Amino acid sequence: MPDTLFSLSVPDADPAPHTPHRSPSARSARREIRNPVFALPTASKIMELPHAHRQLLGSLLRELAEQASEKAEAAWQKRKGPMAAYHRATSSYARHIARVINPR
Repeated sequence: MPDTLFSLSVPDADPAPHTPHRSPSARSARREIRNPVFALPTASKIMELPHAHRQLLGSLLRELAEQASEKAEAAWQKRKGPMAAYHRATSSYARHIARVINPR
């Protein structure tokens, strides 16, 4: 029985699984892992839209993401955690969708 209530020993684990000298795994290189929107069936339909439409929509979504990010920061400064989380999620989704629609 250890002297403390919780044991701080860790079983033989890799001490630094994400060190810079390691090559990125195949999993993290897949675009649907980096951007979950690509895994949705509608993403391929979005890619079939005319380029001009995708550019405009991508631009609007990036603008929406920026505005939502600003609102998230303002809510966080006012200690309104749930609203900050909502706006941060909105910003994140808008950016993910914008990257599907019009990658830069």
